[in-house]
Amino acid sequence: MALTVVQSEIPGLGHVYAPSGVGPFPAVALLHGSEGGLGWLAHRNAALLAAHGFLAAPFPYDCGGNFWVGGDIWNASLDQTELSIAGLRKHPSCNGKVGLYGWSRGAEHALLVAGLTASTNPSRAPDAIAVHAPPDRAQGAWRNLFYRRQETGEPIAPPPAWGFDEKREVAGASAWTWRGIAVEEGAPFGLEAYDGPIFISVGDRDEMWSAEMASRLAAELGAAGRPAEFHAHAGQGHIPDPATWNVHIEQLLAFFERTLA
Repeated sequence: MALTVVQSEIPGLGHVYAPSGVGPFPAVALLHGSEGGLGWLAHRNAALLAAHGFLAAPFPYDCGGNFWVGGDIWNASLDQTELSIAGLRKHPSCNGKVGLYGWSRGAEHALLVAGLTASTNPSRAPDAIAVHAPPDRAQGAWRNLFYRRQETGEPIAPPPAWGFDEKREVAGASAWTWRGIAVEEGAPFGLEAYDGPIFISVGDRDEMWSAEMASRLAAELGAAGRPAEFHAHAGQGHIPDPATWNVHIEQLLAFFERTLA
């Protein structure tokens, strides 16, 4: 039987994917990585979640960017994500349960939101968190400095269209703000205040940043009496291959089905 995914625009929440029917459904907010809020990955994952019974809302938080190039991750407001979670939780199509799913910089984003909301306003904290390829501490600002050259010369053999400025990291600049104050690079996530379930996955050959960060994060949670569901995918990089991605999605769905029912 064909599965129907219904797309809509919800004021304050943006583009949302839902199963067919009246609901209410458990909800998952998705936090993108450096590919940006208009990148394909968040919307594909949202459609997959909706096809399995979740109200799924990708939350863009990068600064600038377009359909081809992600924006900067620079002074992104974690307060706005807190408000978006609250809006999603109150929506008539939601059953009152909201999980966060982030990957790469979005994983960092999700973990910071969980720790900060749990320590300041627990009623606004997500009900469950799933992250793929996370760091174990807050990272600095990141500029997505791809640019497009003006194409000149022979039409059938134009020069390379895309270039890249290697100076992506901005010394002393923050990726995140909370209550208007910059989150310093190296700051811990503060997950000791968060009592919800946590899912962590990583490719053990991550080429973007060390997979050891995800392992350290899981070990720290275990030592604090807050064990996470942890999956290390053998031989996989930052984004798993299709077969491993299928496994990841199955594990992710099982986690959210168990924790958001």
